[in-house]
Amino acid sequence: MPPLFTNEDRILQLLHILMDNAFKFVQEDGKVTLDACIFRTYVRLSVRDNGVGIAKDVLPYVFDRFYKEDKARNTQGSGIGLSIAKELIHGMGEKIEVTSEPGKGSEFSFTVKRS
Repeated sequence: MPPLFTNEDRILQLLHILMDNAFKFVQEDGKVTLDACIFRTYVRLSVRDNGVGIAKDVLPYVFDRFYKEDKARNTQGSGIGLSIAKELIHGMGEKIEVTSEPGKGSEFSFTVKRS
Protein backbone atom coordinates (compact mmCIF):
# COMPACT_ATOMS: atom_id res chain seq x y z
CA MET A 1 0.00 0.00 0.00
CA PRO A 2 1.43 3.41 -0.88
CA PRO A 3 1.58 6.17 1.74
CA LEU A 4 -1.82 7.85 2.16
CA PHE A 5 -2.72 11.43 3.00
CA THR A 6 -5.45 10.84 5.55
CA ASN A 7 -6.49 10.45 9.17
CA GLU A 8 -5.58 6.85 9.98
CA ASP A 9 -7.93 6.67 12.99
CA ARG A 10 -10.89 7.79 10.86
CA ILE A 11 -10.07 5.27 8.13
CA LEU A 12 -9.94 2.47 10.71
CA GLN A 13 -13.27 3.66 12.15
CA LEU A 14 -14.78 3.72 8.67
CA LEU A 15 -13.50 0.22 7.86
CA HIS A 16 -14.88 -1.04 11.16
CA ILE A 17 -18.34 0.36 10.33
CA LEU A 18 -18.36 -1.10 6.81
CA MET A 19 -17.01 -4.51 7.80
CA ASP A 20 -19.35 -4.78 10.80
CA ASN A 21 -22.26 -3.97 8.50
CA ALA A 22 -21.13 -6.55 5.94
CA PHE A 23 -20.90 -9.30 8.57
CA LYS A 24 -24.45 -8.51 9.74
CA PHE A 25 -25.87 -9.30 6.31
CA VAL A 26 -24.05 -12.47 5.27
CA GLN A 27 -25.09 -16.01 6.10
CA GLU A 28 -22.97 -18.19 8.35
CA ASP A 29 -20.98 -19.46 5.36
CA GLY A 30 -20.88 -16.01 3.70
CA LYS A 31 -17.86 -14.06 2.54
CA VAL A 32 -16.65 -10.53 3.32
CA THR A 33 -13.71 -9.12 1.36
CA LEU A 34 -11.55 -6.04 1.88
CA ASP A 35 -9.80 -4.87 -1.27
CA ALA A 36 -7.68 -1.91 -2.41
CA CYS A 37 -7.24 -0.55 -5.94
CA ILE A 38 -4.28 1.78 -6.30
CA PHE A 39 -4.51 4.70 -8.73
CA ARG A 40 -2.05 7.52 -9.45
CA THR A 41 -3.56 10.06 -7.02
CA TYR A 42 -5.75 7.96 -4.74
CA VAL A 43 -6.55 4.49 -3.42
CA ARG A 44 -10.06 3.05 -3.51
CA LEU A 45 -10.80 0.74 -0.58
CA SER A 46 -13.75 -1.63 -0.91
CA VAL A 47 -15.68 -3.85 1.48
CA ARG A 48 -17.65 -6.47 -0.43
CA ASP A 49 -19.99 -9.19 0.82
CA ASN A 50 -22.09 -11.93 -0.75
CA GLY A 51 -25.01 -11.36 1.60
CA VAL A 52 -28.64 -10.42 1.08
CA GLY A 53 -27.92 -7.28 -0.95
CA ILE A 54 -29.88 -4.04 -1.07
CA ALA A 55 -32.88 -3.30 -3.28
CA LYS A 56 -32.32 -0.67 -5.99
CA ASP A 57 -35.08 1.59 -4.66
CA VAL A 58 -33.42 1.59 -1.22
CA LEU A 59 -29.84 2.43 -2.34
CA PRO A 60 -30.35 6.23 -2.34
CA TYR A 61 -31.27 6.10 1.36
CA VAL A 62 -28.65 3.77 2.90
CA PHE A 63 -26.49 6.69 4.07
CA ASP A 64 -29.44 8.54 5.66
CA ARG A 65 -29.34 8.80 9.45
CA PHE A 66 -31.47 6.14 11.21
CA TYR A 67 -32.54 4.53 7.92
CA LYS A 68 -33.21 0.79 8.13
CA GLU A 69 -34.45 -1.10 5.10
CA ASP A 70 -36.75 -3.48 6.95
CA LYS A 71 -38.32 -1.63 9.86
CA ALA A 72 -40.75 -4.48 10.54
CA ARG A 73 -38.00 -6.93 11.49
CA ASN A 74 -36.08 -6.56 14.71
CA THR A 75 -32.66 -6.32 13.06
CA GLN A 76 -29.50 -5.31 14.86
CA GLY A 77 -28.23 -1.78 14.73
CA SER A 78 -29.62 1.72 14.98
CA GLY A 79 -29.36 2.69 11.32
CA ILE A 80 -26.70 5.29 12.12
CA GLY A 81 -23.47 3.51 11.10
CA LEU A 82 -23.56 4.27 7.38
CA SER A 83 -24.51 7.90 7.97
CA ILE A 84 -21.47 8.23 10.27
CA ALA A 85 -19.33 6.59 7.57
CA LYS A 86 -20.57 9.13 5.02
CA GLU A 87 -19.89 12.06 7.38
CA LEU A 88 -16.38 10.77 8.14
CA ILE A 89 -15.42 10.35 4.50
CA HIS A 90 -16.95 13.65 3.37
CA GLY A 91 -15.20 15.41 6.27
CA MET A 92 -11.92 14.22 4.78
CA GLY A 93 -12.89 15.45 1.32
CA GLU A 94 -13.29 11.94 -0.06
CA LYS A 95 -16.10 9.97 -1.71
CA ILE A 96 -18.06 6.89 -0.67
CA GLU A 97 -20.43 4.83 -2.80
CA VAL A 98 -22.39 1.61 -2.76
CA THR A 99 -23.38 -0.93 -5.38
CA SER A 100 -25.60 -3.86 -4.63
CA GLU A 101 -27.77 -6.58 -6.08
CA PRO A 102 -30.45 -8.31 -4.01
CA GLY A 103 -29.49 -11.89 -3.26
CA LYS A 104 -25.90 -11.39 -4.42
CA GLY A 105 -24.42 -8.90 -1.96
CA SER A 106 -23.13 -5.36 -1.67
CA GLU A 107 -19.95 -3.40 -2.16
CA PHE A 108 -19.14 -0.20 -0.28
CA SER A 109 -16.08 1.65 -1.56
CA PHE A 110 -14.38 4.92 -0.69
CA THR A 111 -11.41 6.93 -1.85
CA VAL A 112 -8.31 8.03 0.04
CA LYS A 113 -5.75 10.49 -1.36
CA ARG A 114 -2.20 9.29 -1.82
CA SER A 115 0.69 11.25 -0.29
